[in-house]
Formats: sequence, C-alpha cells, structure tokens
Amino acid sequence: MGKARILAPVTERCVEESVIRQATAFAHAFKAKVTILYVVELPLSLPIDAEVPELVEEGERFLARMKKLGGHRVSLGTDLVQARHAGPAIVEMAQTERYDAVLMVVDPHGIHRVRSSEVFGDTVKYVFTHFPACWVVGS
Repeated sequence: MGKARILAPVTERCVEESVIRQATAFAHAFKAKVTILYVVELPLSLPIDAEVPELVEEGERFLARMKKLGGHRVSLGTDLVQARHAGPAIVEMAQTERYDAVLMVVDPHGIHRVRSSEVFGDTVKYVFTHFPACWVVGS
C-alpha cells in the first residue's frame, strides 16, 4: 500500500494557518500526502461550464499561499475545481481520486447554535454524511 492520501478542502473564508497546521499534523501522524482543494462555487445564474477567470485566479492565488505556508513541512499538493455546490464536488473528487480521508477544518466560531445543538454548514454536513472517512476538526 502506498502513502495515505488526505483531501483538505478550503474556502477563502478559512484561516489558512489553521488548515496548514491541521493538515501537517495529520500528514505526519498518518504518513500521508495532503491535497488542498479549492472549490469555485458557481451561482445558478451561470452555466456550470462558464469561464470565470477572476474566480479561478482568486482560487489559484489562495492555493499558492497555502502551498507556501506548508513549505517543506508536509507533502502538499493543490487542486481547484469548479462546481455548483462545494459538498458534492468534494465527495466526488474524494471518491473518484480514491482519497483515504477528507479533512474538514472548521472555525469553532462559525458553528451556529440551534436548540442547544451545534449545526455545521451545509458543506461540512454533506461531506460528513456522504464520505465514510470525513474528519472534522476545529481550527
């Protein structure tokens, strides 16, 4: 068996240092290669194959910063996909590319309290319920 593979999706709203810190910790613990995934979410007003260079360039700049932050600390790859919704895109990539796990790094301050229970965003809930090896950790 080769090196374990972990997919770590990010958005422009995430705390970059937290994602790299968590990804590095998991990579070392599991001797894994981590791929940081940026999903460009397209609004319904655009066709799914629309060219949106400004959003793609923004994602590529974000991934370049992530890779620089990771430096030599971890075997780190990057990828960018364009989709209608992030959750299904993350699960599809994890399944088709045969990732061993998906690492969702969430900001504990972004968790909402509803009726005394913690409710994560739609993307985290989707990935957690549709991919068997989804790890959700705080930043």
